[in-house]
Amino acid sequence: MPFRDLPPWFKWRKVASRVLDWAAQPIRLGLPGWHALTVRPLVLSPENVPLIADEAEAKRDVFLAAFSAMTHGRGPGAAAILKPLAAALETADTEGAGMLAQFVESCLGDAQARN
Repeated sequence: MPFRDLPPWFKWRKVASRVLDWAAQPIRLGLPGWHALTVRPLVLSPENVPLIADEAEAKRDVFLAAFSAMTHGRGPGAAAILKPLAAALETADTEGAGMLAQFVESCLGDAQARN
């Protein structure tokens, strides 16, 4: 499947930094020499998303805490990231918390972190 045919929301798992750099390149649409639209993909990785392991910080920005868990949740410190996120999700609305929890769970690699 060509890169531009991928859905707007997708995730990379353990991808080389050169692939992440490639994925972040602008996608220009339109005629050659006259681009009607340029899309700049947001590529999240451990290099550009902070690790949030503090409950107060997670509660201040629940979405950033979820992105932190998605990008750092495959490492050895996954449990330390998920505990503050769980507390922060309790402060979010039920529908939003459920959506974030599903996204985070889909990115976890550690079987213990899924429980």
